[in-house]
Amino acid sequence: MNEKVIFAAVRTSSGDMGSSGTITYDSLTTNIGNGMDASTGKFTAPTSGLYMFTFSAVSAHTNTAAVTIYVKKNDSLIFLIDDEEDN
Repeated sequence: MNEKVIFAAVRTSSGDMGSSGTITYDSLTTNIGNGMDASTGKFTAPTSGLYMFTFSAVSAHTNTAAVTIYVKKNDSLIFLIDDEEDN
């Protein structure tokens, strides 16, 4: 049986996540399958399958602005997204 797993998480507050901060969310607008925990920022796949994730963010525009997002599976780094301003 194909069970749907869909979530949409929203963070409305800003702030520096720090070098090892986990992004947490203020609310879940959808959480079919109950895989997303907004308070911890962690998604646990409730069923095996292929998953697709999208993400968007805005960073401060300063001379030292840098954003690095680490995507992990079971606490192991899968890939990272890095956006640094070159001076």
